[in-house]
Amino acid sequence: MRRIIYLVVLAVIAVVAGGVLWAFSSSKVSDSLPPVNIEVIAREMSFNENNPPIVIKKGQTIQLTVKNEEESGVYHDFEISALRVKTQLLEPGEAETLNFTADREGIFTYTCPFHPRMMVGKVIVE
Repeated sequence: MRRIIYLVVLAVIAVVAGGVLWAFSSSKVSDSLPPVNIEVIAREMSFNENNPPIVIKKGQTIQLTVKNEEESGVYHDFEISALRVKTQLLEPGEAETLNFTADREGIFTYTCPFHPRMMVGKVIVE
């Protein structure tokens, strides 16, 4: 009987220790990457003048601010559909900040769904 209790206690300790180690190792990966602030300016029918690629690391927390700096009545929004990131429709002078974590590697498209032929670029998650 003592032997069974001893084995059960050892099994419980092993399970708890394994869970703690797994939680520590998985949080260590994302905690080691500093958060990144990215600003995207919509002006003259492009993002940041020429729709440059946005390069981020997998597991990195991103604070993305999108600003519509059009002078006329042109509305814009910003979307990375593969990462489920989307702003509301922004009037000239408006901005929106979104926080997200890039959860997978790959090359994804960002766009202004209102002007997808002119306002389109790549997000590279390494």
